[in-house]
Amino acid sequence: MPTPAAPLPDVLVVDDNPLDRRWVRRVLAGRARVHEASTLAVARGILAARPAVLVVIDLHLPDGFGTTLVDAVGDATVVLMTDDPRGELPPGTLRMTKSGRHPALLLAALARA
Repeated sequence: MPTPAAPLPDVLVVDDNPLDRRWVRRVLAGRARVHEASTLAVARGILAARPAVLVVIDLHLPDGFGTTLVDAVGDATVVLMTDDPRGELPPGTLRMTKSGRHPALLLAALARA
């Protein structure tokens, strides 16, 4: 009898741009269950119901800065997507530019999670 496949890890992408959320979903297709939020408030609700192993966050969101969500993700690996080179990132947070995003970085972050 074949053994059941391990469940896919949960990933949360928090971005107000649906094209950026779709890019993350496409890169991680078949590798993770991707949940989407367009605001910090929605993201907090999703994380309260289902912790994620990887959280991909846009820096600028309609209801605040993505960095404010880092404390709510627990032990999840965090990738901050931004083209803004200014400012410090919270410790352990990875940076991915939106203009130069590479699937390999996102896949490596998932493997690290």
